[in-house]
Amino acid sequence: MVECLLVQVLQNGNGRFLSVCCTSEGDGGILGSDGGSVDGLGFVAAKRGKGMMCAGFKSSLLLGMGLLLVLSACKEQDSLPFIPSPEGDTADSPDSLSAFDTAQQLEQYLKKAIREQRGFPGRDQVAVPDGEDPPGEGGNLTPGIRGGGFSTTNLQEQGVDELDRLKSDGRFLFALVREEPVYSPLLVDPDLTPRPQPEVSRVRILELAEEPASAREIASIELDQGMRADGAYLLSGREGGFNNLLVVLGSGRDTPDPLDWFHSPSWRSGMTYVTLVDVGDPASPRRQAQLAFDGYLVGSRRIGEMLYLVTRYHPRIDGYLPDPESEAGKKRNALLLEQTSLAGLLPKWQMDEGSRQHYLTSVRHCFSRPGGSGQISADMISIIAIDLRNPAGQPEARCIIGPTETIYMSRQSLYLATARFPYVIRADDGAERDLAVYPPEETTGIHKFALAGGAADYRGSATVEGHLGWVQGKKAFRMGEQNDALFVVTSLGTSWGGTATTRLTVLSEAGDGEVRQLREIARLPNRKRPEPIGLPGERLYAARFLGDRGYLVTFRVTDPLYVLDLSEPADPFIAGSLKISGYSDYLHPVNENLLLGIGKSAVEADSEWGDGRGAWYQGIKLALFDVSDPQSPREIDSLEIGARGTDSEALRDHHAVAWLPAAPELGRPARLALPVALHASAETLSPTEPWQLHPWVHTGLYLFDIYTGRVPVSKTPGIALAGRIIAESADTGLSRHDYPRQDRALIKGNSVHYLHGNAIWSAGWGGLDSVTGPQ
Repeated sequence: MVECLLVQVLQNGNGRFLSVCCTSEGDGGILGSDGGSVDGLGFVAAKRGKGMMCAGFKSSLLLGMGLLLVLSACKEQDSLPFIPSPEGDTADSPDSLSAFDTAQQLEQYLKKAIREQRGFPGRDQVAVPDGEDPPGEGGNLTPGIRGGGFSTTNLQEQGVDELDRLKSDGRFLFALVREEPVYSPLLVDPDLTPRPQPEVSRVRILELAEEPASAREIASIELDQGMRADGAYLLSGREGGFNNLLVVLGSGRDTPDPLDWFHSPSWRSGMTYVTLVDVGDPASPRRQAQLAFDGYLVGSRRIGEMLYLVTRYHPRIDGYLPDPESEAGKKRNALLLEQTSLAGLLPKWQMDEGSRQHYLTSVRHCFSRPGGSGQISADMISIIAIDLRNPAGQPEARCIIGPTETIYMSRQSLYLATARFPYVIRADDGAERDLAVYPPEETTGIHKFALAGGAADYRGSATVEGHLGWVQGKKAFRMGEQNDALFVVTSLGTSWGGTATTRLTVLSEAGDGEVRQLREIARLPNRKRPEPIGLPGERLYAARFLGDRGYLVTFRVTDPLYVLDLSEPADPFIAGSLKISGYSDYLHPVNENLLLGIGKSAVEADSEWGDGRGAWYQGIKLALFDVSDPQSPREIDSLEIGARGTDSEALRDHHAVAWLPAAPELGRPARLALPVALHASAETLSPTEPWQLHPWVHTGLYLFDIYTGRVPVSKTPGIALAGRIIAESADTGLSRHDYPRQDRALIKGNSVHYLHGNAIWSAGWGGLDSVTGPQ
């Protein structure tokens, strides 16, 4: 079958120029691999695919004749010259994305967006509600009910691997470390000012032993100086004769400030690097290749041999000023933009030192947001699929023109989500993180892509009321997919005004054939089921979707745990709830009947003041819930660690939790390891008020046995502290980290290995008397 990809009429100084490309493959590209142009017009015709034919004509006579000839060749398809993508033909859905029909359309859209781009509201230009601080939100973990003899990276969805700085196959440990810049007297500026040496990212490969517990480094890989390593994937036990592979993802060193999230030109210089390392022999790792993609990494996932990247790119034009003040600067911008071809606006990729190629191979795979959705943007969000068995092959890519904030991915689908209206990032030097502040009437746009054969095919879009939370790294956990339905839980209103509410929206595909839409099929609360999720003024802290149930935690002074019945997606309902003191910051499934909450204890404040709008947070709290009867969830045990000020990376990042499922056949309960910065009372400072901070005591890894009450482990269900590994202590005079940033742990049989900073501590389970480290 012959298909016309593009008919484009352009104009240059020598007259009109027609370029027509057809292909018998049905999915040829529009972009070449050399970044060149045809007759200086900036149009790059496809050179990939079988049966491709392209024609160019200059004279008016030949223009008409050529058009007839080429369209005759395309008549077999019986289509219009501009062929819209089936994916974009969703006009009866107001939220649907539209595919570009021609390269000229895409070029005009991008140039219009660049011309109209403007600044963004900064922290000093927007009124921020006093005291409107976000809660620490809960993450979601892989249930891990089935497990081997060692813990693995905690995941949101089973079978969908996530980027992390610690990976292991049970025998070897792969740890990403970053050596911070140091000032050297050997590197000085002309004014004799010491200059920092470049930050170095490395992968440490260590062989693990259990008796005694140790981690011996057997190799080290220094990554390129232009790359700041963010995390890795480990592919082990591969089929087809492929060796084990370590995939390291990294970025450039010029990451924008969070305040620049809505200032698109700040995102022009980003790069995403994918370094492939053959670790078939871990003692002799071999660097295979490095792939480099234009754009900043928004997120990534891996399913089997397919690696998915979601990047954000803004066109780079040398000499173009984002916000010119003079008329001369504006005129220069206009000239530069006019002279830039579409090829010069689109992102590229390359392998090692090879040629830079475009990874967007067809305009039909690029989509724009619906008209009237606000200021258009030149941001390009790309979903890039890389087959790790053939990394040199052309990546499969789709793109959306416009920003996105987060991704959620199941084994079948990938969702992009973004706030419809700009929020404000409030930077606070005294806080542990930057805070997001939303307008009162926020909505969130969600776009669904189906994962089929590696590529991500657009399936539909929808808008839901509310936003996905205050912490960027936790937004994905507000979504879950089950039975072809997407469950989205959002926050609305503010706690200070008592208007904070939580809403569940259920979305599902509608329509027949290839043309489908994403439609709302249910929400909670509703007219039939008016019971609110949360008490008046409470905000959502934690969410976890597990099969046919959803678990939500809201908080103001007490901690209501809600159990949602999702067995019928069109009619979800609140099955039961439980109110206890404190709150759970995230929820982890122990088995089908038990749920573990990790958060903080809290005491009621005398007034509306407090961390949680009427309460003061205290130490870390672990709570074990029995959810066997969804109508009557119960807290069957709890344990508190430290006093006010005690902190854990696990409250912000679910990867900081190490979990080893129970092994009843071995008489072993489930095991949990959490990095903790402990604050407790001391003789020099004994706070008597709940709002007073306690002094820091130490930072280390806390170990817990989680009993399920099943034989042969017959102990009553509960939580027991098994031991600690202390890495830093006030007693020894060691400097203290603000909190255990990016601390990780691996539990292997009866040993545990703790990554703190760039060093490893190893110990037998219990940890008090058998610590080896730092290593």
